[in-house]
Amino acid sequence: GKRSVKCPASYGPIESETDRVAARYSAGHIFDVVCARERESERQMREVAGVLKPMMVSPDMANLMPYRPAGEGRDGLVVGISVSHQILRQWQSGEGYIDCLAHLIRHIRERHGCRVQLSPNEIHPHCSYQDGHVARDLLGAVAGVPGVGVLDVAELNSTQVKAEIGRCEVMVASRYHSCVAALSAGVPTLVVGWHNKYEELMQLYGQGEWILSSENCTTGKLIERFDALWANRGRERAVIRERYGAVREQVLAAGRRMFPG
Repeated sequence: GKRSVKCPASYGPIESETDRVAARYSAGHIFDVVCARERESERQMREVAGVLKPMMVSPDMANLMPYRPAGEGRDGLVVGISVSHQILRQWQSGEGYIDCLAHLIRHIRERHGCRVQLSPNEIHPHCSYQDGHVARDLLGAVAGVPGVGVLDVAELNSTQVKAEIGRCEVMVASRYHSCVAALSAGVPTLVVGWHNKYEELMQLYGQGEWILSSENCTTGKLIERFDALWANRGRERAVIRERYGAVREQVLAAGRRMFPG
């Protein structure tokens, strides 16, 4: 008998009948209010799954997550790389995901001299292959390259992880909430992604040009885009910070509708 709210989430691609039935049942019988993170997610629920209930659209609530900036690194500038085990299942490019990132890391170290911090997003102790394993494999692929480490996220809480992301000069991200953490902390971000949720998030912050798809990402494209973002990071940081107020207000406005009174 209590009011239930499905907070902002991504939906789709909805392809199977099981997904369509689950979407209709959840929207019709479990949640009084359903909120999508993207217009495309709302369209998937409405047009593909056949959900009749009106849905709200709002940026992810994690955009509001507070954090205490970690300050400048003692060892100079840091480039963060958020690795993903999920993207490996979606990867369609002729060059492997780990290979592309390994070449990028070598390029960053040789050309820009920054330290590189690998950031796993999901750590499941009993999972056979998760983000921590991707970080391990990537670290092995650049064995012998100095200045590359892995953030020990298992020993940090979420605000501490965001603080570490927030100190990065640039973030290269393949996990959604790492993108949210970086952008909401004002960090210029290059996305290597596989889902429409990245596109709409980046558009919110005026960063639509800094996306590479898992369908056609190559070492050459990744390095070219990284160098372009690096050269323009000051400008993009200013745009991100200017846009943050509007993103924050969208989330708060949705919250007032989801939780009235």
